[in-house]
Amino acid sequence: MVGDDPRLPGERRWAAEISSSTGTTRNLQFTMVRHHGGMNDATELVAYAESWYRYGGGDPDDILVRFGLTEVAYFTRLREALSTDTTLDPAVRDAIDVVAAGRIDAGPGHAMPA
Repeated sequence: MVGDDPRLPGERRWAAEISSSTGTTRNLQFTMVRHHGGMNDATELVAYAESWYRYGGGDPDDILVRFGLTEVAYFTRLREALSTDTTLDPAVRDAIDVVAAGRIDAGPGHAMPA
């Protein structure tokens, strides 16, 4: 572990060195952030979706790294969060819901085109 980063509460960093069979060495660094409410908090799910719904909902790898959820799990939780959200414009909420439903129906690794 590299240590705590004072910029973000709960942020931890790790470093690893990986050697391949060809003798190549790569240094990797990982960062994990835990928010007090958790990254799966409805507000975080909706905020991410609001940024990315116009582009098909976001990259599955980014969703996994950011929320620790598969894309189907993320979009399922997002739809639950949308059902009680009162902060979004109804048209935006409906558009996000359409993208989320399409991503769930498409299954893993099949992002909807923008």
